Amino acid sequence: MGCKPNRQLAGHRWLLVWCLLVTVSCTDESGHKKLSEPDTDLTQSSESLTHSTRTSAEFQIHSTIEELQARVANSPENPRAHGELAMAYDANGFKAHAQSSYRKAIQLEPTAFRWHYLLAIRLQKDGELNQAFVSLDRAQTLNIEYPALYIRRGQWVFDSGNFELALASFEQAHLLDASPAALVGIAASLIKLNRQVDANQILSELASTTEHPVVWRLFATTERALGNEERARQLMRRGESSRQIWFSDPIAEELDQYAASVTGRLQAVQGLLATAQTEDALTQLQQLATKDPGNLDVLYQLGLTHIQLGNFDTAKQHLLQAIKLEPVHYPSHLLLASLYQRVDANVLAADHLMKVVAVYPLLNIAHQELAFVQLRLSDKQGALESFERAIAADSTEPNVHYYAGVLHGEQGECVKALTHFNNTVYLNPNHLKAHLGAATCRVQLGNHNEARKLVERARELGATHAEVQVIHDLMNES
Repeated sequence: MGCKPNRQLAGHRWLLVWCLLVTVSCTDESGHKKLSEPDTDLTQSSESLTHSTRTSAEFQIHSTIEELQARVANSPENPRAHGELAMAYDANGFKAHAQSSYRKAIQLEPTAFRWHYLLAIRLQKDGELNQAFVSLDRAQTLNIEYPALYIRRGQWVFDSGNFELALASFEQAHLLDASPAALVGIAASLIKLNRQVDANQILSELASTTEHPVVWRLFATTERALGNEERARQLMRRGESSRQIWFSDPIAEELDQYAASVTGRLQAVQGLLATAQTEDALTQLQQLATKDPGNLDVLYQLGLTHIQLGNFDTAKQHLLQAIKLEPVHYPSHLLLASLYQRVDANVLAADHLMKVVAVYPLLNIAHQELAFVQLRLSDKQGALESFERAIAADSTEPNVHYYAGVLHGEQGECVKALTHFNNTVYLNPNHLKAHLGAATCRVQLGNHNEARKLVERARELGATHAEVQVIHDLMNES
């Protein structure tokens, strides 16, 4: 429904206001990856050791595991024997076996930090988060000075939505000198707690010493929240590649020596990518691709690696191969959409995103990305529908709500627009343009007192004289 101001206003001035509020960036926050490391079990390994196809790598796995099993049989009361067998299981994707052997090692050596800690990581990767925290708590009582433990705790509680506790964990890690991962975690938590200025200060300092895409993306988020849209775009361009923030974890890294399967080797590759050893990662992936050319996860990782190296055409070829194998592999579609946006091929980007949302209608990141692409294609109605779907899928990205508000405002639906602007401010109290949008709506609805309060808040957040004057002119005309 359209809004009814006190009297007829000059239509071109309202259109100008909404146009001023629309600034579509090349990439929005919806593209951010979560801080947590993903489950690196990229392929499903059989839990049966007797029915797997025995490639040369598998023979190596079985040989290693059989040796460790023999050691356990010869020394059934030796916790180290059970623990090392657990690590071999863990590194090669035998999840249930790994859990069982870790628990046996703990039973025999209940005061050993290592087994509690590794079991906690395994449980978290298996989706058993409550039990993972139980094991992590026990590990922490045995060693309160292991920095990686606090990084992982911070990641897990961050993903659970407890940002205050995540902040405390990352701060403890920082005290133990786990930078830069700890500082990145602190900044990400501060952003979620709407402490954009504090996060911006940390990220500004971190960006001067750490060349990492996660840092640039978070830095861009704070700049955008503070109203510096052009600066945010520049930073986003530097944060387009995909790498995890690396942190030192000597105990977990010991698993690498047991990895022999494709799954295990992919875990090692991700470790190389996380530490910016991209050329080494590429070498290993090419070897895996030669042995297993039809492996979806290898093709996807090759795409990621070539993106990091700037080989965008080669990356595209690998990702297109991946979706030929698995047409609904949404991570490949999302990366392809990003690659097409780089060259302004927005129609092709939209095509990949449409395929994702058709199969995964609750994946809010796909709706968000599609909405921004549709805006670039001047499909404002399509963009509005995509923003609304992203919101229905529980998107908490402030700019998604903000642009939905702008588009409703352009259609004269100021009640709906105001709701979205209010939600934006709730999610990010320092969102300058959301305050200006809400003020514009209040003028259109005839509530000048509220509009003045919003304009004053916008001025405190750094609104320009021109931005404020436009809204004052609207009030004078209404």
